[in-house]
Amino acid sequence: MIGGLFLFAFLAPGVWAQTYTVTNLDFTPKAINNRGDVVGITGGMPNHAILYTGGKLIDLGTLGAAGSAIAAGINDSGQIVGWAYPASGPERSFLYSGGILTDLGISGCDANSINNSGQIVGSCGFGGFLYSSGSLLQSWSEFSANAINNVGQVAGTDLGAFLYSGGTMVSLGTFGGYATAEGINDSGQVVGCAVTASSQYRAFVYSGGSLIDLGTLPGNDSAFAYAINNSGQIVGCSATAVWNNRSPFLYSNGSMIDLSKAAGTPLDCSIGGFKTMAINSLGQIVVNASPGYLLTPTAPPAPLTITSTTLPNATGGQPYSTTLAASGGSYAGYTWSLLSDALPAGFSLSSSGVLSSSAGRAHHHLDCDGLRQQLDRRHHHRDDRRSASHNQR
Repeated sequence: MIGGLFLFAFLAPGVWAQTYTVTNLDFTPKAINNRGDVVGITGGMPNHAILYTGGKLIDLGTLGAAGSAIAAGINDSGQIVGWAYPASGPERSFLYSGGILTDLGISGCDANSINNSGQIVGSCGFGGFLYSSGSLLQSWSEFSANAINNVGQVAGTDLGAFLYSGGTMVSLGTFGGYATAEGINDSGQVVGCAVTASSQYRAFVYSGGSLIDLGTLPGNDSAFAYAINNSGQIVGCSATAVWNNRSPFLYSNGSMIDLSKAAGTPLDCSIGGFKTMAINSLGQIVVNASPGYLLTPTAPPAPLTITSTTLPNATGGQPYSTTLAASGGSYAGYTWSLLSDALPAGFSLSSSGVLSSSAGRAHHHLDCDGLRQQLDRRHHHRDDRRSASHNQR
Protein backbone atom coordinates (compact mmCIF):
# COMPACT_ATOMS: atom_id res chain seq x y z
CA MET A 1 0.00 0.00 0.00
CA ILE A 2 1.30 3.46 -0.84
CA GLY A 3 -0.07 5.65 1.94
CA GLY A 4 0.19 9.35 2.76
CA LEU A 5 1.75 10.14 -0.61
CA PHE A 6 1.24 13.66 -1.97
CA LEU A 7 2.18 14.78 -5.44
CA PHE A 8 2.65 18.49 -6.09
CA ALA A 9 1.89 19.86 -9.56
CA PHE A 10 3.09 23.32 -10.39
CA LEU A 11 3.95 25.59 -13.31
CA ALA A 12 7.27 27.19 -13.93
CA PRO A 13 7.30 30.90 -13.01
CA GLY A 14 5.44 33.04 -15.52
CA VAL A 15 2.72 35.63 -15.89
CA TRP A 16 -0.89 35.25 -16.91
CA ALA A 17 -1.78 38.69 -18.22
CA GLN A 18 -5.31 39.92 -18.74
CA THR A 19 -6.16 40.25 -22.43
CA TYR A 20 -9.00 42.09 -24.18
CA THR A 21 -11.14 41.88 -27.26
CA VAL A 22 -11.59 45.14 -29.17
CA THR A 23 -14.93 46.23 -30.62
CA ASN A 24 -14.77 49.24 -32.92
CA LEU A 25 -17.73 51.54 -32.39
CA ASP A 26 -19.35 53.63 -35.12
CA PHE A 27 -19.73 56.55 -32.75
CA THR A 28 -17.83 58.45 -30.06
CA PRO A 29 -18.40 56.76 -26.67
CA LYS A 30 -18.66 58.74 -23.44
CA ALA A 31 -19.88 56.37 -20.72
CA ILE A 32 -20.72 52.73 -19.96
CA ASN A 33 -22.95 51.23 -17.26
CA ASN A 34 -22.64 47.94 -15.40
CA ARG A 35 -24.85 46.17 -17.96
CA GLY A 36 -22.41 47.05 -20.75
CA ASP A 37 -24.65 49.70 -22.35
CA VAL A 38 -22.62 52.50 -23.95
CA VAL A 39 -23.68 56.08 -24.71
CA GLY A 40 -22.07 58.80 -26.78
CA ILE A 41 -22.53 60.83 -29.93
CA THR A 42 -22.72 60.12 -33.64
CA GLY A 43 -20.27 61.57 -36.10
CA GLY A 44 -21.16 64.16 -38.68
CA MET A 45 -23.43 67.13 -38.23
CA PRO A 46 -25.75 67.49 -36.60
CA ASN A 47 -24.57 65.15 -33.81
CA HIS A 48 -27.14 62.89 -32.22
CA ALA A 49 -27.06 61.27 -28.80
CA ILE A 50 -26.63 57.51 -29.21
CA LEU A 51 -27.13 54.36 -27.13
CA TYR A 52 -25.30 51.11 -27.92
CA THR A 53 -27.03 48.13 -26.31
CA GLY A 54 -27.17 44.47 -27.22
CA GLY A 55 -25.01 45.12 -30.29
CA LYS A 56 -27.49 47.65 -31.67
CA LEU A 57 -27.40 51.45 -32.00
CA ILE A 58 -30.37 53.50 -30.84
CA ASP A 59 -30.62 57.16 -31.85
CA LEU A 60 -31.93 59.13 -28.87
CA GLY A 61 -32.80 62.11 -31.03
CA THR A 62 -32.41 65.80 -30.16
CA LEU A 63 -34.42 68.64 -28.66
CA GLY A 64 -35.81 69.91 -31.93
CA ALA A 65 -35.50 68.59 -35.45
CA ALA A 66 -32.66 70.91 -36.40
CA GLY A 67 -30.63 70.48 -33.23
CA SER A 68 -27.85 68.19 -32.08
CA ALA A 69 -27.28 66.26 -28.86
CA ILE A 70 -24.59 64.51 -26.81
CA ALA A 71 -25.19 61.63 -24.36
CA ALA A 72 -22.65 61.82 -21.53
CA GLY A 73 -23.80 59.53 -18.72
CA ILE A 74 -25.89 56.41 -18.08
CA ASN A 75 -26.96 54.58 -14.92
CA ASP A 76 -27.70 50.89 -14.41
CA SER A 77 -31.41 51.42 -15.07
CA GLY A 78 -30.62 52.75 -18.51
CA GLN A 79 -31.44 56.40 -17.72
CA ILE A 80 -29.24 58.67 -19.82
CA VAL A 81 -28.19 62.29 -19.41
CA GLY A 82 -26.48 64.77 -21.67
CA TRP A 83 -27.14 68.02 -23.39
CA ALA A 84 -28.72 69.17 -26.60
CA TYR A 85 -28.29 72.20 -28.81
CA PRO A 86 -31.59 73.45 -30.17
CA ALA A 87 -31.79 75.22 -33.51
CA SER A 88 -31.12 78.47 -31.66
CA GLY A 89 -30.02 79.44 -28.18
CA PRO A 90 -27.66 77.81 -25.66
CA GLU A 91 -27.45 74.11 -24.92
CA ARG A 92 -29.94 72.48 -22.57
CA SER A 93 -29.50 69.53 -20.23
CA PHE A 94 -31.67 66.47 -20.89
CA LEU A 95 -32.74 63.18 -19.34
CA TYR A 96 -33.59 60.19 -21.52
CA SER A 97 -35.78 57.70 -19.65
CA GLY A 98 -38.39 55.21 -20.80
CA GLY A 99 -37.80 56.10 -24.42
CA ILE A 100 -38.48 59.81 -23.89
CA LEU A 101 -35.96 62.66 -24.19
CA THR A 102 -36.89 65.33 -21.62
CA ASP A 103 -35.57 68.89 -21.31
CA LEU A 104 -34.56 69.42 -17.66
CA GLY A 105 -35.14 73.15 -18.00
CA ILE A 106 -31.51 74.00 -17.22
CA SER A 107 -30.27 76.33 -19.94
CA GLY A 108 -26.59 76.78 -20.75
CA CYS A 109 -25.60 73.67 -18.81
CA ASP A 110 -24.33 70.17 -19.62
CA ALA A 111 -25.66 67.15 -17.68
CA ASN A 112 -22.57 65.00 -17.18
CA SER A 113 -23.44 62.11 -14.89
CA ILE A 114 -26.40 60.27 -13.32
CA ASN A 115 -26.34 57.79 -10.43
CA ASN A 116 -28.63 54.85 -9.74
CA SER A 117 -30.92 57.05 -7.62
CA GLY A 118 -31.47 59.35 -10.58
CA GLN A 119 -29.41 62.23 -9.17
CA ILE A 120 -27.84 64.27 -11.97
CA VAL A 121 -24.82 66.58 -11.92
CA GLY A 122 -23.46 68.83 -14.58
CA SER A 123 -21.47 71.89 -15.52
CA CYS A 124 -22.49 75.40 -16.52
CA GLY A 125 -19.44 77.22 -17.81
CA PHE A 126 -17.25 77.45 -14.71
CA GLY A 127 -20.12 76.45 -12.43
CA GLY A 128 -22.29 73.39 -11.96
CA PHE A 129 -25.47 71.88 -10.58
CA LEU A 130 -27.06 68.96 -8.72
CA TYR A 131 -30.53 67.92 -9.91
CA SER A 132 -32.85 65.32 -8.39
CA SER A 133 -36.54 64.35 -8.59
CA GLY A 134 -37.47 67.19 -10.88
CA SER A 135 -35.76 69.90 -8.84
CA LEU A 136 -32.50 71.81 -8.93
CA LEU A 137 -31.08 70.97 -5.49
CA GLN A 138 -27.74 72.73 -5.72
CA SER A 139 -26.17 75.34 -7.93
CA TRP A 140 -22.49 76.22 -7.77
CA SER A 141 -21.00 79.35 -9.30
CA GLU A 142 -17.44 78.03 -9.65
CA PHE A 143 -17.63 74.25 -9.12
CA SER A 144 -18.02 72.22 -12.32
CA ALA A 145 -19.60 68.89 -11.33
CA ASN A 146 -18.16 66.08 -13.48
CA ALA A 147 -19.30 62.85 -11.82
CA ILE A 148 -21.57 61.57 -9.04
CA ASN A 149 -21.46 58.21 -7.26
CA ASN A 150 -24.32 56.15 -5.82
CA VAL A 151 -23.76 57.67 -2.37
CA GLY A 152 -24.37 61.18 -3.74
CA GLN A 153 -20.76 62.35 -3.55
CA VAL A 154 -19.67 64.60 -6.41
CA ALA A 155 -16.24 64.99 -8.04
CA GLY A 156 -15.43 68.13 -9.96
CA THR A 157 -13.29 71.18 -10.47
CA ASP A 158 -13.20 74.59 -8.80
CA LEU A 159 -9.82 76.09 -9.65
CA GLY A 160 -8.57 72.70 -8.54
CA ALA A 161 -9.82 69.17 -7.86
CA PHE A 162 -12.62 68.93 -5.30
CA LEU A 163 -14.95 66.40 -3.69
CA TYR A 164 -18.42 67.51 -2.59
CA SER A 165 -19.57 65.20 0.21
CA GLY A 166 -22.23 65.65 2.88
CA GLY A 167 -22.65 69.33 2.05
CA THR A 168 -18.93 70.04 2.39
CA MET A 169 -16.47 70.91 -0.38
CA VAL A 170 -13.11 69.16 0.14
CA SER A 171 -9.97 70.18 -1.73
CA LEU A 172 -8.02 67.15 -2.95
CA GLY A 173 -4.69 68.95 -3.11
CA THR A 174 -2.23 69.41 -5.98
CA PHE A 175 1.18 68.35 -7.25
CA GLY A 176 2.25 71.98 -7.50
CA GLY A 177 -0.06 73.17 -10.28
CA TYR A 178 -3.63 72.94 -11.51
CA ALA A 179 -5.74 69.82 -10.85
CA THR A 180 -9.06 68.45 -12.07
CA ALA A 181 -11.26 65.63 -10.73
CA GLU A 182 -12.94 63.50 -13.41
CA GLY A 183 -14.31 60.28 -11.87
CA ILE A 184 -15.48 58.84 -8.56
CA ASN A 185 -16.51 55.39 -7.28
CA ASP A 186 -18.90 54.42 -4.49
CA SER A 187 -16.07 54.35 -1.93
CA GLY A 188 -15.41 58.03 -2.57
CA GLN A 189 -12.12 57.42 -4.38
CA VAL A 190 -11.59 60.17 -6.93
CA VAL A 191 -9.40 60.17 -10.04
CA GLY A 192 -8.22 62.90 -12.34
CA CYS A 193 -5.14 64.81 -13.39
CA ALA A 194 -2.82 67.15 -11.53
CA VAL A 195 -0.14 69.27 -13.16
CA THR A 196 3.27 69.37 -11.50
CA ALA A 197 5.33 72.47 -10.87
CA SER A 198 7.35 71.50 -13.97
CA SER A 199 4.13 71.39 -16.06
CA GLN A 200 3.88 67.60 -16.34
CA TYR A 201 0.40 66.05 -16.41
CA ARG A 202 0.09 63.27 -13.83
CA ALA A 203 -2.80 60.88 -13.27
CA PHE A 204 -3.90 60.67 -9.65
CA VAL A 205 -6.22 58.83 -7.31
CA TYR A 206 -7.45 60.52 -4.16
CA SER A 207 -7.96 57.83 -1.53
CA GLY A 208 -7.93 57.87 2.25
CA GLY A 209 -7.26 61.60 2.31
CA SER A 210 -4.14 61.37 0.15
CA LEU A 211 -3.47 62.44 -3.45
CA ILE A 212 -1.46 59.64 -5.07
CA ASP A 213 0.54 59.92 -8.30
CA LEU A 214 -0.17 56.83 -10.47
CA GLY A 215 2.94 57.30 -12.61
CA THR A 216 3.05 56.69 -16.36
CA LEU A 217 3.65 53.91 -18.85
CA PRO A 218 7.35 53.22 -19.62
CA GLY A 219 8.91 55.89 -21.83
CA ASN A 220 6.23 58.46 -21.03
CA ASP A 221 6.13 61.37 -18.62
CA SER A 222 2.44 62.37 -18.72
CA ALA A 223 -0.81 60.66 -17.80
CA PHE A 224 -4.46 61.52 -17.23
CA ALA A 225 -6.95 59.38 -15.26
CA TYR A 226 -10.62 59.53 -16.27
CA ALA A 227 -12.63 56.91 -14.41
CA ILE A 228 -12.54 54.40 -11.53
CA ASN A 229 -14.86 51.46 -10.82
CA ASN A 230 -15.89 50.02 -7.47
CA SER A 231 -13.01 47.53 -7.56
CA GLY A 232 -10.57 50.44 -7.66
CA GLN A 233 -9.57 49.84 -11.28
CA ILE A 234 -8.60 53.09 -12.97
CA VAL A 235 -8.44 53.92 -16.67
CA GLY A 236 -6.64 56.75 -18.38
CA CYS A 237 -4.18 57.76 -21.07
CA SER A 238 -0.39 57.94 -20.92
CA ALA A 239 1.86 59.84 -23.35
CA THR A 240 4.98 61.91 -23.68
CA ALA A 241 4.93 65.61 -22.83
CA VAL A 242 4.13 66.46 -26.46
CA TRP A 243 1.34 63.85 -26.63
CA ASN A 244 3.29 61.27 -28.64
CA ASN A 245 3.44 57.55 -27.84
CA ARG A 246 -0.13 57.66 -26.55
CA SER A 247 -1.72 54.52 -25.15
CA PRO A 248 -4.65 53.84 -22.80
CA PHE A 249 -3.83 52.26 -19.46
CA LEU A 250 -5.50 50.26 -16.73
CA TYR A 251 -4.20 50.85 -13.21
CA SER A 252 -5.02 47.93 -10.92
CA ASN A 253 -3.48 46.56 -7.72
CA GLY A 254 -0.65 49.06 -7.82
CA SER A 255 0.41 48.36 -11.42
CA MET A 256 -0.18 50.28 -14.63
CA ILE A 257 -0.99 48.04 -17.62
CA ASP A 258 -0.58 49.14 -21.24
CA LEU A 259 -3.95 48.34 -22.83
CA SER A 260 -2.45 48.40 -26.33
CA LYS A 261 -0.28 45.44 -25.35
CA ALA A 262 -3.12 43.73 -23.50
CA ALA A 263 -5.35 44.03 -26.57
CA GLY A 264 -2.56 43.04 -28.96
CA THR A 265 -3.04 46.08 -31.18
CA PRO A 266 -2.05 49.78 -31.08
CA LEU A 267 -4.80 51.85 -29.45
CA ASP A 268 -5.14 55.60 -29.31
CA CYS A 269 -6.41 57.83 -26.51
CA SER A 270 -6.41 61.49 -25.53
CA ILE A 271 -4.71 63.48 -22.79
CA GLY A 272 -7.32 65.93 -21.51
CA GLY A 273 -10.77 66.29 -22.95
CA PHE A 274 -14.06 65.44 -21.29
CA LYS A 275 -15.19 61.86 -20.62
CA THR A 276 -12.48 60.37 -22.79
CA MET A 277 -12.57 56.96 -21.08
CA ALA A 278 -14.87 54.97 -18.78
CA ILE A 279 -14.86 51.58 -17.01
CA ASN A 280 -17.66 49.51 -15.47
CA SER A 281 -17.75 46.86 -12.73
CA LEU A 282 -17.18 44.10 -15.31
CA GLY A 283 -13.89 45.69 -16.34
CA GLN A 284 -15.25 46.76 -19.73
CA ILE A 285 -13.62 49.95 -20.97
CA VAL A 286 -14.71 52.50 -23.57
CA VAL A 287 -12.28 54.92 -25.16
CA ASN A 288 -13.12 58.09 -27.05
CA ALA A 289 -10.73 57.95 -30.00
CA SER A 290 -10.90 57.89 -33.79
CA PRO A 291 -12.70 55.56 -34.00
CA GLY A 292 -14.05 54.94 -30.53
CA TYR A 293 -13.81 51.40 -29.22
CA LEU A 294 -14.92 49.04 -26.48
CA LEU A 295 -12.48 46.76 -24.66
CA THR A 296 -13.93 43.61 -23.11
CA PRO A 297 -11.70 41.50 -20.83
CA THR A 298 -11.30 37.88 -21.86
CA ALA A 299 -12.19 35.18 -19.35
CA PRO A 300 -9.31 33.94 -17.18
CA PRO A 301 -8.12 30.36 -17.66
CA ALA A 302 -9.81 27.55 -15.77
CA PRO A 303 -8.22 26.62 -12.42
CA LEU A 304 -5.55 23.95 -12.47
CA THR A 305 -7.20 20.62 -11.60
CA ILE A 306 -5.74 17.13 -11.33
CA THR A 307 -7.88 14.93 -13.55
CA SER A 308 -6.37 11.54 -12.62
CA THR A 309 -9.04 10.09 -10.34
CA THR A 310 -7.77 6.50 -10.19
CA LEU A 311 -4.43 4.73 -10.60
CA PRO A 312 -4.06 1.26 -12.10
CA ASN A 313 -2.95 -1.47 -9.68
CA ALA A 314 0.59 -2.80 -9.84
CA THR A 315 1.30 -6.49 -10.47
CA GLY A 316 4.19 -8.13 -8.68
CA GLY A 317 7.20 -8.83 -10.87
CA GLN A 318 5.90 -6.63 -13.71
CA PRO A 319 7.04 -3.14 -14.70
CA TYR A 320 4.60 -0.37 -13.80
CA SER A 321 3.96 2.93 -15.57
CA THR A 322 1.10 5.42 -15.55
CA THR A 323 0.92 9.09 -16.47
CA LEU A 324 -0.79 11.57 -14.18
CA ALA A 325 -3.00 14.17 -15.84
CA ALA A 326 -4.16 17.72 -15.08
CA SER A 327 -6.10 20.41 -16.90
CA GLY A 328 -6.65 24.16 -16.77
CA GLY A 329 -4.20 26.72 -15.49
CA SER A 330 -2.44 29.42 -17.43
CA TYR A 331 -0.05 27.18 -19.31
CA ALA A 332 -0.20 23.90 -21.20
CA GLY A 333 2.85 22.36 -19.54
CA TYR A 334 2.95 21.11 -15.94
CA THR A 335 5.85 20.02 -13.78
CA TRP A 336 5.19 17.25 -11.26
CA SER A 337 7.19 16.66 -8.08
CA LEU A 338 6.83 14.95 -4.72
CA LEU A 339 5.27 17.18 -2.07
CA SER A 340 5.90 15.05 1.03
CA ASP A 341 6.95 11.58 2.22
CA ALA A 342 8.79 9.24 -0.15
CA LEU A 343 7.91 6.86 -2.95
CA PRO A 344 8.23 3.13 -2.20
CA ALA A 345 11.48 1.52 -3.23
CA GLY A 346 11.72 1.13 -6.98
CA PHE A 347 9.12 3.80 -7.81
CA SER A 348 9.95 7.13 -9.45
CA LEU A 349 7.99 10.18 -10.55
CA SER A 350 9.20 12.11 -13.57
CA SER A 351 8.67 15.86 -14.03
CA SER A 352 6.22 15.05 -16.83
CA GLY A 353 4.00 13.11 -14.40
CA VAL A 354 5.01 9.52 -15.22
CA LEU A 355 4.84 7.28 -12.14
CA SER A 356 6.79 4.08 -12.79
CA SER A 357 8.85 1.19 -11.45
CA SER A 358 11.08 -1.40 -13.08
CA ALA A 359 10.20 -5.10 -13.47
CA GLY A 360 10.29 -7.06 -10.22
CA ARG A 361 9.84 -3.99 -8.02
CA ALA A 362 6.17 -3.18 -8.63
CA HIS A 363 4.79 -5.25 -5.81
CA HIS A 364 2.76 -2.46 -4.18
CA HIS A 365 -1.01 -2.13 -4.47
CA LEU A 366 -1.96 1.33 -5.73
CA ASP A 367 -5.41 2.62 -4.83
CA CYS A 368 -6.44 6.14 -5.75
CA ASP A 369 -10.10 5.89 -4.72
CA GLY A 370 -9.36 8.29 -1.86
CA LEU A 371 -7.87 10.90 -4.18
CA ARG A 372 -7.76 14.37 -2.68
CA GLN A 373 -7.26 17.48 -4.78
CA GLN A 374 -6.00 20.68 -3.34
CA LEU A 375 -5.58 23.81 -5.39
CA ASP A 376 -2.90 26.23 -4.37
CA ARG A 377 -2.69 29.49 -6.28
CA ARG A 378 0.03 32.01 -5.89
CA HIS A 379 -0.23 35.38 -7.61
CA HIS A 380 2.85 37.54 -7.89
CA HIS A 381 3.59 40.55 -10.04
CA ARG A 382 6.03 38.40 -12.05
CA ASP A 383 4.81 34.91 -11.09
CA ASP A 384 1.40 33.34 -11.63
CA ARG A 385 1.86 29.86 -10.20
CA ARG A 386 -0.96 27.32 -10.34
CA SER A 387 -0.60 24.27 -8.07
CA ALA A 388 -2.56 21.24 -6.88
CA SER A 389 -1.90 18.31 -4.58
CA HIS A 390 -2.87 14.71 -5.13
CA ASN A 391 -3.25 12.05 -2.41
CA GLN A 392 -2.54 8.47 -3.47
CA ARG A 393 -3.19 5.49 -1.28
